[in-house]
Amino acid sequence: MNFSEESNMIALRSLIAALLAAPALACFAQQPPAGHALATFAGGCFWCMEPPYDALPGVISTTSGYMGGSKRNPTYEEVSSGATGHAEVVQVAYDPGKVSYEKLLEVFWKNVDPTVRDRQFCDIGSQYRTAIFYHTEDQKRLAEASKAALMKAKPFKDAIVTPIVAAGPFWPAEDYHQDFYVKNPVRYKFYRTGCGRDARLKELWRRRRLDRRAREPHGRARRQRAPADACGAGEPPPARAENARPFRQAHRRGRIPPRLPRADGARLRRRAAFARLDGKEARRMGRPGGAQLSVEPGRERRRLPGDDELRVGAGVAQRQEARRRVGAEAARLRL
Repeated sequence: MNFSEESNMIALRSLIAALLAAPALACFAQQPPAGHALATFAGGCFWCMEPPYDALPGVISTTSGYMGGSKRNPTYEEVSSGATGHAEVVQVAYDPGKVSYEKLLEVFWKNVDPTVRDRQFCDIGSQYRTAIFYHTEDQKRLAEASKAALMKAKPFKDAIVTPIVAAGPFWPAEDYHQDFYVKNPVRYKFYRTGCGRDARLKELWRRRRLDRRAREPHGRARRQRAPADACGAGEPPPARAENARPFRQAHRRGRIPPRLPRADGARLRRRAAFARLDGKEARRMGRPGGAQLSVEPGRERRRLPGDDELRVGAGVAQRQEARRRVGAEAARLRL
């Protein structure tokens, strides 16, 4: 064997060793540190799935990557084409003593639309599907229980189609995808807003609150209502305080006379003042027919003007002149 053949054999052995070591490296990446655990979720674009878990106390790290396909060590372009069968996932390393797997599941449901297949928001394709990849049988049991509870509560009109499958080899995504929302905050916010993710999530969970209120009408009032036997058999319930709602209920029952608003008092005072004017003065003030005197002298009976007659457009000077004439008229009557 000459030198060239020997070098070719060495290169071939190196290539074979690299191919054999790739799955081992991928599986090694899934091994958590001692005392920690892994959880993997597919919720559409992995850029948007990292922030809610990074903000959760007890989470050690989040890694964007690919899982669920057939090709080994795929690239982002290959996964984006949809030909490899992978889904974009986020793998969460967490401390079970600080945060539970149930909490991770709750964060997952609140950040995905589980009612659609092979898409999430504006991203369409099997690579953007939702899925829960379990690493242990305990995670599988908790995930199935969480999904069953959500289906029983029926928070959405459509059925929940998110599958629960066993975790396969995890392939980390390229470096520029890791912590994308930190490295490119403007581009991340533009994409998240333009994709309609937050708007759709708000619509989903707002509808759940409305449906829950519709299923439990007057629930708060019923919880605050006293039991039937709280007052004893045959005894009437305690009476409401007299001054609880004086303007809406008490005066209707004749217990408390309604207070006269300030506007009504001013209206009555204006009526009394203009009632002392004779017809000529009232017409000069812009109030034809504002007051009527009886024909019998000394026993003046005046008609108070109506509400439509009280709409006077006189200015401040005219009102002052009217008050002066009213005062003079009152002094003359006293004489």
